[in-house]
Amino acid sequence: MKNGARPSACILHFAFCILFAAPLAGGAEIADLTPDNALLYVEISRPAELWAALQNTELRQTIRSSFATEFVLSFVSATSDLFCKTLTDRSLGEAFDRYGITAGIISAPPDPVDPTGDPELVMILHASAHAKELQDLLASRVGNTLKARFPQVEVTDAQVGEHQVKRIAFSHKRVWALAFPGNCVAYGNPRAIDWMLTGTKRLGASPRFHAARKRIDLPNGPHVFCYSEATEAAAKQALFYGPGTVMSAVLEIEARENGPSLVRDRIVLSDNVKPPPLGGARECMIGSAFPRGPWLVNQVSFASGADMLDYFSMARTAKAPNNTLDRAFTGMGFLAATAETANWAGIVFAAEVAEDAAAREWLKSTGFKKNGDLWQRARTTAVIRNGYFYLGRTALMEPLIERMAASEMKMIEDESGYGDRLKMLPGKGHAFSAMTAEFLLGPGCAKELQQFKGILKRLAPFVARAENTDKGIEITSVSPCGYGIWLVSLNLSATLE
Repeated sequence: MKNGARPSACILHFAFCILFAAPLAGGAEIADLTPDNALLYVEISRPAELWAALQNTELRQTIRSSFATEFVLSFVSATSDLFCKTLTDRSLGEAFDRYGITAGIISAPPDPVDPTGDPELVMILHASAHAKELQDLLASRVGNTLKARFPQVEVTDAQVGEHQVKRIAFSHKRVWALAFPGNCVAYGNPRAIDWMLTGTKRLGASPRFHAARKRIDLPNGPHVFCYSEATEAAAKQALFYGPGTVMSAVLEIEARENGPSLVRDRIVLSDNVKPPPLGGARECMIGSAFPRGPWLVNQVSFASGADMLDYFSMARTAKAPNNTLDRAFTGMGFLAATAETANWAGIVFAAEVAEDAAAREWLKSTGFKKNGDLWQRARTTAVIRNGYFYLGRTALMEPLIERMAASEMKMIEDESGYGDRLKMLPGKGHAFSAMTAEFLLGPGCAKELQQFKGILKRLAPFVARAENTDKGIEITSVSPCGYGIWLVSLNLSATLE
């Protein structure tokens, strides 16, 4: 939500989302209501089982140790149950059984008037039994129920095409909408509801959508399925995909006999993907290349050192020929974002060195001057340490160099749980990613995460592996939260800003 959102509106929206998160029967009914230009489509399969499995994950166990966070979670659950009883005379579990509710969440395209605004979402609920009863209960009771809790709320009726819509206004800026298309209930931002009700082409009729579902190979167990197509704006700055690239993803929870359950996700990027010139699959070297700290690091194995530097637009000003670049670097490169400073968007580039002398020759060709064991140019610093080359803005490089120079230096691979997580992914790959929980606490990240500081500090690093296959680019991750999906969504969000 944008700044200034009232707690009442936030609680109600969140309560509706939790209240109606229920099993999906393949998502057909939800997809048939979703316009085919939706930015994001999400469906939840067997959420009761998914929620039960979630109770044994590392993140859930860590939350239990935080009294404040556990209290908020319990409060939201209790509020959702209260809304359910008031609206339907049934508890959450009883309502699920009575109406056989299935659910999905969809995101509308940006508002042309305010394209940089927050995403506008719709929660769609399909009742496989007693649908008319559910719709009538909600339509007749929602006004009095909300007024009893929030006296300032105004509930009015409107017409959108053939559909009756209830507008729920907590203020002139905070308005939600409730609609009843078919055997469904839809709740969300008014503009998004109107978009959903007036759409002519539906996702359920899209061959690309059905091909993506088949491509991701959905499991039989409880899971979350996500689908999205990259827009022109989202693909404009992307390196490895273009407009129309399809993202299909599935998240599931894997129980383990020893230790907490794991959150695994799989993503396939297909249709207009443009991977870089890749070399052979390599082991993940992130843990030994970077010291402990607030890092998000991506590793890619390129066909050659020259291909790596050209792909990152770092070879264009170099006078060194390609054979020098190939002698200098093996082709394995890293892009590392750090939350060490407020300007965390700055990137540290790193590469595996094949020959020190050739790497120094490349630095000279790009205008760097030697200063002790450092190489510097304007506000940029480079250093060669332990078989790796690092380059970035001096303000970002200084803390990295200090960490590497410490007498008792610890690397990411020394963090608790990192090695175990990495072993759960296939051994070699064209690319890897790792993020320390400390990265999420840096001054450049969301301030809202600071309240979870104690929880995040106890989480092991998140890891993901990417591979170029005949399906497209496949990403798998092991984390407390679905790291691969987060990575892709972060990339999409960054290109839209």
